[in-house]
Amino acid sequence: MFREGKGKFFSTSTEQMGLMGVGIQLYFEILVLLCRTFFLMGMCSLPSFIFNYTNKGAGDEFTSTLFTKLSIGNAGFEYEVSADNCIGEYNQELGAEGVIDCTAKNQLVAGGLMDAATIAAWISLGEFLAILVLIHALIAASSLIKAIEKQVDEENAEAEDYTVFVRNLPPDTTIEDLTAHFSSLYDLSVRHDR
Repeated sequence: MFREGKGKFFSTSTEQMGLMGVGIQLYFEILVLLCRTFFLMGMCSLPSFIFNYTNKGAGDEFTSTLFTKLSIGNAGFEYEVSADNCIGEYNQELGAEGVIDCTAKNQLVAGGLMDAATIAAWISLGEFLAILVLIHALIAASSLIKAIEKQVDEENAEAEDYTVFVRNLPPDTTIEDLTAHFSSLYDLSVRHDR
């Protein structure tokens, strides 16, 4: 258990979690990175959410949940309800001209009309920025993994740190020949300091 169960819940860093093993540290580092990434991607998708939320394309019977209101299925207008309330047509109930653009060239957003090309540009910009955030996160995750791998490699001694790889040996070379050769160059005796 981490620090015998006495570690601080909110102030323990991911580096301190690394005391439990590099896998634990890496898990929490990537978890933090993913939380930040998805938050920023959500912020980039706000234009799409706003434009969809302010519409009634799915109809009142389908827009009871927030998910439906925010989805692209709610974009536009419900023609069956709006058919006699179109701009340029006289509405008998209102006693005036309709207020809905049934051509879908303009859309009612936050109380004002906005043309479809502008809405598409805002949504496209938001999605493009979300993709950039995701690409940045992938690069950051790769760099993070390499940095932690390097840190662990520097902090821990492994057998490969003391291994020599010899190439192009003659085919008739034996282990005894190699041992004799390297014994003449280096002290290969094992020392036990007490």
